[in-house]
Order: sequence, then structure tokens, then C-alpha cells
Amino acid sequence: MRLTGRPDKGGTKRWHWPDIPLREYATSLKRNGQIDDGVFALVDDRRHPRTIPARETVPPFLNFAPLENGFAALERTARAYDDALAHASENGGDWLARASLREVNARLIAVERAMTLHEGLPNRDWFKHQIYAPGFYTGYGVKTLPAVRESIEQKDWKLAEEEIVRVGKVLENTGEAIEGATAELVRAAR
Repeated sequence: MRLTGRPDKGGTKRWHWPDIPLREYATSLKRNGQIDDGVFALVDDRRHPRTIPARETVPPFLNFAPLENGFAALERTARAYDDALAHASENGGDWLARASLREVNARLIAVERAMTLHEGLPNRDWFKHQIYAPGFYTGYGVKTLPAVRESIEQKDWKLAEEEIVRVGKVLENTGEAIEGATAELVRAAR
């Protein structure tokens, strides 16, 4: 089982984190400027009056460093695992055929389990997986890194900051679990 896929022919596909808050920031500034300039009052029709929207809170700049560090650790360790697997598969995979892979498989199971937290997701403590989950607000559509993504989409900036740190740690823990699987694969291939 390889751990690094390259579905987009060269780079890993992933959600570019800063885009959403920056888009929210720009939209809020534009809307608040329109309110301040009286644009909504100017286009109002007395025969069909509309409520002028309230000023929006401009979102803070979020620190995505914990997520980026987690992604970097995950990519580095997955690459090392793939290299070890390629080495073990040389000569028709004789090393893998001779070796006991029980420990390697146990370590690979631990990789998936490292992607969960006992506390679960915000508003869904029964859903433990931190990498993907059905959307809380959208139903069955899968959300990537749902704790972070949904808190940003709901403009809950304090929760977003907390979840960025938590999910970054989950990614680092997953990288450590991959390191364990890599070490076990190297040991089994000797």
C-alpha cells in the first residue's frame, strides 16, 4: 500500500487553507464599505422597502502554521514509507514474501487510528475522525478536515483557531504513526 498519491500529476491536491478566510475578509470589507457609502439606501425602493444589511464583523487573520507543519510531517513520512516499500519490493518482493508483515500491518492500522480524536468533532462528539466526515450543515457531503473547515464556514473564528491547532497535532501524530510503520517495514525487509 502506497501512502503518497499524486492524482494531479505532480503535486498533492489539498484545500488551500488561507483562501477561505481571505475571501471572507475581502467580502466583509466590501460589504461594510457599501453600507458606509449608503449604496443600499440609494438602491432602496420606497414602494418595496428592504432592510439595509448590518455591518459584518471582519474576520481575523488565522494562523495556519500548525496545519502546514502537520501536512509537511505527513508528506515527509509518507514519502519515506513509500521509499521503504519500494526497497522492500525490489527483486520481485522476495523480502516481503519472506518477512512477517503482521507488525507492519498493525502499524498501518495505527495510522488510520491516529487520524481520530476521542473527543470527536465539534457538535458531533460521536464522530471521531478528524480528516474527513459528513458535513454537519450539508448532510452527507464529505468535508475535508471538517472541524477546521466548518468553523471557518460558520465564521466561528475562535473555534477555527483552536481546531487548526488540534488538527495540526492529529496530522503530526499520523506522521509519527507512519514513521512507526516505516521502521517496522524496514525491520521486516531485512
